[in-house]
Amino acid sequence: MKSYAAVRFLLIFMFPKPSDSLCASGKDVETLTSWRGKISSPGLLEGGYPNNQLCRWNIILPSALKIILTIENTDLQEPVNGSCSDYLQISTGNSTLVFTCGSRKTPQFVSTLETSVNVSFHSDENDEDNKGFRLTYTGICDGNISNSIVLFTPGYPNKPTWNMICLWFIEADQRIVMLQLEGLNKEIPACDQSPLELSNNTQQSRLCSSEEVLLHGQVKLKMTINNTIKRWIGKIHLTFRPPMSKF
Repeated sequence: MKSYAAVRFLLIFMFPKPSDSLCASGKDVETLTSWRGKISSPGLLEGGYPNNQLCRWNIILPSALKIILTIENTDLQEPVNGSCSDYLQISTGNSTLVFTCGSRKTPQFVSTLETSVNVSFHSDENDEDNKGFRLTYTGICDGNISNSIVLFTPGYPNKPTWNMICLWFIEADQRIVMLQLEGLNKEIPACDQSPLELSNNTQQSRLCSSEEVLLHGQVKLKMTINNTIKRWIGKIHLTFRPPMSKF
C-alpha cells in the first residue's frame, strides 16, 4: 500500500488534476490550450445531460507532436436503426476519429499527430435517462525527427506548470543540423542550468545557445522541466543541411 501511495503522489505531483471543461452556453466553440485537460458533457455531475445541446471544443496545442485523448466512459442515447441522435464526435480537419453513441464503460484511446482536435457533443429534443461522457486529453512532446522542424516548449506560449521530460530522437544520418534557440538565452543565467541536453552513445552536452553541429546516426535531444531547472518559454528551430553545404 505504501508503494501505491508513493506512486499516486508522484503522478499527482507531476501531472496535476485538470479541471473539467463543460459546455458553456452562449459560446459557439470553446478553445482549450492547456497541455492537459478534461471535457465533460453538461449535467454529468447532476446525473444527466439536458436536451437540445450542441457543445463544441477546439483543443489547440501547437507545441505538441501528438495529442492523446482518453474517452473514460460514455452513457448516451442508444442508436435507433443504426442512427445516433445523441452523439460524441472527435475530428481533425476533415477526418473523423470517433463518432459514437450508446453506452461504453471501458476506456477508448484516440491519438493524432495533428496539433488541433475538434470535439463535439449533440443531444436531441427527446428526454432520455443518460448521464453523458467524460474524456481527458494530453499533449505529447516525444517523437522521432528526420526533417527540419520547429519544436516548442510544452504549453507554449505559456510556461509549463508541471514536471516532465521531452525526448526527441534526431535521425541525423551524417547531416549538419542547425539548432537555433529562441528565447532560451534570456531565461537561463548559466549554461549548466539549461534544460536542453544533446547526447549520443559516446558523449553529451548542454545546449545554452544556438549551435551548428555535424551529427551522425541517431542523436537524442532531451528537455527536462522540473523545480531545479528554471522554466522557460521558447522555440527550437531545427534545420537539416547536407554536410558540404555552405552557410
